Amino acid sequence: MRKLAVVGILLAVGTTAMANTVQSSTMWFQGTLQDEGGGVYTGVLACVNEEAAGIGDGVGGFDIYGKEGAKAWFGNDPGSGAVWKSETISDHDGWPDWNPDTPDWYQYSVEFYVEGGQTKWALRNHAGATEENPWYDSFWNTNSNIGQPKGVPMSGSMDWATMIATETDVGEYLPGTLTPEIPDGAAGYGGGAGAWDMDWSWGSEVVPLQYSDLKVEVTEIGNGYLVSMTPVPEPLTMMTLFGSVAALGAYIRKRRAA
Repeated sequence: MRKLAVVGILLAVGTTAMANTVQSSTMWFQGTLQDEGGGVYTGVLACVNEEAAGIGDGVGGFDIYGKEGAKAWFGNDPGSGAVWKSETISDHDGWPDWNPDTPDWYQYSVEFYVEGGQTKWALRNHAGATEENPWYDSFWNTNSNIGQPKGVPMSGSMDWATMIATETDVGEYLPGTLTPEIPDGAAGYGGGAGAWDMDWSWGSEVVPLQYSDLKVEVTEIGNGYLVSMTPVPEPLTMMTLFGSVAALGAYIRKRRAA
């Protein structure tokens, strides 16, 4: 087993019962990747059942690490005039009645790809997939939509040098899936960068994320790879913090020397 990257930051989290934690919010995927050279990888990997695999927090789904105290918004087809409802995020949980937030792990995959010279990533939902037939390793096919990836609730840029995936985009259905974005849906209620947001066939949902960056770890296993994506503080924020501390230290030393 060869490690291609090592998680660099661990977060201290509370022990409140039922609270979402960084560990429970880590997403795990397994499959094949194509080495594009220069440390860049592309490919599609299926979400892993952590309980069956005995990894992560041992629960068969994953949580969304919501922004503490922010509002999560949900609307039942708001394009038809239905009223939105909000949920104050507590214990980093936008769905307090669900544990984990997304138990249907078998409906998700992650894709790493290059578009327009930019390295990107996308979490994809395979509507119609089941635990017995969890996912399909193929792109959208207009001749068959069973199990094909449709929704993308999180996506953005992938920096393979720092192994950081950043959530930057408004959630959307993939082209050709015949499910258009709902007018005044997720995009109108805070959807976009740093949010789990999606216009589904039934309606819309927006859950702001505590951190928009995820640390990616890639481990080579046999003929494939195991990939984890873990919420971490934004690198820029951390560097700014460390820079401020260093500047403060320099100022104190200068004052003492005066």
